[in-house]
Amino acid sequence: MSVAPATTLPLSGSRAGVGRPGGWLAGVLLVIVCLAVYLPGFVALPPVDRDESRFAQASRQMGESGDLVIPRVLGKPRLNKPPLIYWLQSASAATFTGGDFSRDAIWMYRVPSLLGAILAVLLTWRLGCAMFDPRAALLAGVLLAICPVIAWEARQARADMVLVALCVGASWALWRVLKRPTFARAMLLWVVVALGVLVKGPVTPMIVLLTIAGLCLLERSLRPLARARPLLGLGLVCLMVLPWVVLVASRVGLGEYAAIVLDETLGRSLEPKEGHAGPPGYHAVLAFAIFFPGSLWIVAGVGRALRLGLAIPREGSRWRLLCGLQAAHRPEAFLLCVLVPAWVVFELVSTKLPHYTMPLLPVLALLAARAALGSGSPSMAWLRSAWVAHGVRAWIVLGVGLGASVGMLGWLAVTEGWAWGWIVIAIAAAASLVFAIGGVGLVSRRDYRTLLFRGAWLCVALLILIGVTVPRVQAPWVVKRLVDAASALGPDRPLAFVSLHEDSAVFLTRGRAQWINVPDLDTWLDANPHGLVVVPDSLEARQALHTHARVSGFNYPKGKAGTWLLAERAP
Repeated sequence: MSVAPATTLPLSGSRAGVGRPGGWLAGVLLVIVCLAVYLPGFVALPPVDRDESRFAQASRQMGESGDLVIPRVLGKPRLNKPPLIYWLQSASAATFTGGDFSRDAIWMYRVPSLLGAILAVLLTWRLGCAMFDPRAALLAGVLLAICPVIAWEARQARADMVLVALCVGASWALWRVLKRPTFARAMLLWVVVALGVLVKGPVTPMIVLLTIAGLCLLERSLRPLARARPLLGLGLVCLMVLPWVVLVASRVGLGEYAAIVLDETLGRSLEPKEGHAGPPGYHAVLAFAIFFPGSLWIVAGVGRALRLGLAIPREGSRWRLLCGLQAAHRPEAFLLCVLVPAWVVFELVSTKLPHYTMPLLPVLALLAARAALGSGSPSMAWLRSAWVAHGVRAWIVLGVGLGASVGMLGWLAVTEGWAWGWIVIAIAAAASLVFAIGGVGLVSRRDYRTLLFRGAWLCVALLILIGVTVPRVQAPWVVKRLVDAASALGPDRPLAFVSLHEDSAVFLTRGRAQWINVPDLDTWLDANPHGLVVVPDSLEARQALHTHARVSGFNYPKGKAGTWLLAERAP
């Protein structure tokens, strides 16, 4: 058997904009792909617990109060994240409501994430055009746009999608500086880094500095550092970040703010936060799912980059081999220096969540796309091996599993009375079946590039189905259903949640909801005789309550199913 014929692209970088895949029509195509995948469910999806609801509520209160220095959720400062995402979300809501935040909705706070996702895709494409053939750049943009974690985060009012855009923007700016070091290009680089600091602290400067350090080591020279003008960078970052830090320190105290920053950075690095732990290798394994379908070419892409990007000595001890590494082909060496050191850091950090490696996915997309379109090269002959075929079959099973999960989502919708769920099941089953049957034949021919395109079509179909279906499924949205029932009984009545302490309740009630524990229930009802309470159904027999609504569902932040009552004190 042989690998299916494929065009081998030139190894040298080509000028951005050369050829149709590098022109403006390609950019329009990428935007259309993004909107097709991200917009379904963008407006209808209820506030998601817990981070999205916290970000949105803090941004709402910032807009209502006009205090642009200290974000707050209710009366508590939220200083574990820098302010730029709150500024962007508040500005978005103010734009859509004309400044009247009483008319806001959760989707308005998601717009910066949507725009950040589109910008990240476009910047990945432009970076690819500057490094490789524009066809590889376009494919990389598509792979990034349709991978599940990006599609989900584009619908979330959080900081991560804006961070991804700034990280890939910083990589693009750094590449331009290294190619032609001008003052304007260096200034652009460090302005982007400073914006990254204002979005999510140390992630953007960490990636940039590790990239520069890696290039200096490979080139045995400080030239990459000199071209980046680090003193200019230090000055610009301080100029853009320190004013806000000084204002915060003057309000809450420098010591208290420093403690918050240390806990958010070193604290998360040294011990798991909120139970989010995982062993080294956690992100590498998870990447095959969250970066589907581009994950098919991760190993080949990184392997090709190692072969072309590094000049590896053929003889000597392991230490001598390691010390003898040098940069060979500049684009691959650059991408490896972006990817490898930062990925190692994420693997070593104690706190782990699936989205932590998102800033590095544009690099994986570029490496995977370049390898896929160059699969006809003699150096890629190892793709004919049987062990590669076994791995690809496992990847096909992963794709079918994603389709099955969407089918189960459709079945859940059917059991709740949404007849369109049958169509979701039918489309998910048909798409998965076609993908699986076609994939088996493509594996036998070792045509993995065509298989990648088939996986892309499957992923687009499944993501659209998820966007349409998830907002219509009732089981996960317990808090929203309870708040809707409480609002029907009187939008101004006091409302307390017993044990069910989720941030979406605060956002949906505009801060009216209170959190109390079981021992405090009688005291709260004495103080609020006309108040409504949400209690677990296990308390129904222990308390003299009049039940207005009974809601069953799944409290996904805690991973527990249950039934909750909306009630008031019995007369």
